Amino acid sequence: MKRALLFLLPCALLLLFGLMFLYQSSSGAFLGALAIMKCGLYSDSVACYQKQLEATAIRKPLPITLDELRFLNRYVPALSDCHNVAHTVAGAVVRRGDAPWYTLIPQRPEDYLCSNGFLYGLVLAAYESGALTETMVLAPEVLHACDGRNFSGEHECEQSDCFHGIGQMFSIATKNNLIQSLRWCDTMTSTLPDKEKEWSTRTCQLGVFKNVFMWDEAIPKPPRPLPQSDVKPLREALPKLQWRDMCMRSSWPLFIDDMKDAKGVDRFCSYANTTTEREACRGRAYRSIAFVRGNDVKSIRTYCLSQPEQWRALCLESAAIDRQQKNEPVRGIRIALEICGTQTDAYATSCSQAIARGVRSMFFDNKTRLTYCNYIPKEHQPLCGNLP
Repeated sequence: MKRALLFLLPCALLLLFGLMFLYQSSSGAFLGALAIMKCGLYSDSVACYQKQLEATAIRKPLPITLDELRFLNRYVPALSDCHNVAHTVAGAVVRRGDAPWYTLIPQRPEDYLCSNGFLYGLVLAAYESGALTETMVLAPEVLHACDGRNFSGEHECEQSDCFHGIGQMFSIATKNNLIQSLRWCDTMTSTLPDKEKEWSTRTCQLGVFKNVFMWDEAIPKPPRPLPQSDVKPLREALPKLQWRDMCMRSSWPLFIDDMKDAKGVDRFCSYANTTTEREACRGRAYRSIAFVRGNDVKSIRTYCLSQPEQWRALCLESAAIDRQQKNEPVRGIRIALEICGTQTDAYATSCSQAIARGVRSMFFDNKTRLTYCNYIPKEHQPLCGNLP
């Protein structure tokens, strides 16, 4: 017995010192494993992981924090969309004050949902600390943050979201000065090749307008509700603006009460002149309705099936995609399929196909994509991408 104890004691001490060494060296994977051991005990695991990552970001260098985030993003299903968690990490890093916030942009995570969450988190923290000055906003690290050379080939969504996030930042920095913010979008994209300049400028402008008319979904309440006295003239002016399409995309909170029925959607989309514009506008309107009604599947289906027949499929598809993207991935897919209806329902096939394409656009890693595609009807799974 004594021999066994004499043997086990050094082993236990060796294991203890090994764990202490790993903790001090703080590999991101090790910290991630510790976080899983701890947060697995909590029902609200996402909040727990946010606290763990924030603690790491305060104590450890940024690369270690991002390694931990990457590890958790890979092994914890609830963090597969880590956009909001990346907000928390970026905010903690900025508050440390080791380096100007804009110099951290090139170090953001590779995954585009994490990446743009991190970027926006930097911006919010910089604004809160009073560091969102014109000099910093127009620093080379910002103006070139979204250049094509920073993105891998298939990640067009990542580059688009980057321009969108920078547009939001311009709006925050100018305290919603539309003209100044839109000019900064032009400044940012002025050196891009012509084939990239138009769409990137429009995407940046969309970010500007979103920040004016909407609110960050990570913030519980709208920080800047528009006075009722401003609503009517603003609504009348929107369709006449030269940026009308970008502006109308984000101004839906001003029109949401009008869109309670089909005639209201007609009025909202009255500025659209072409079939493509009308479909795009209605798709946005239907997603807005789904956003406001949340996960009330019955209410959403009743609304969509009350639309003119030619638009019912688009309504169901748009609403399903919104719910898919606004929930934890597995739950989002299940709710989206409920909106589509059973296989015997009209429009169910095209709606399920839209969800499959939505999964493909959300996840670039084929292994992750396969995990979520398994929740989609088998006949539509090939639309998810390159599945075995």
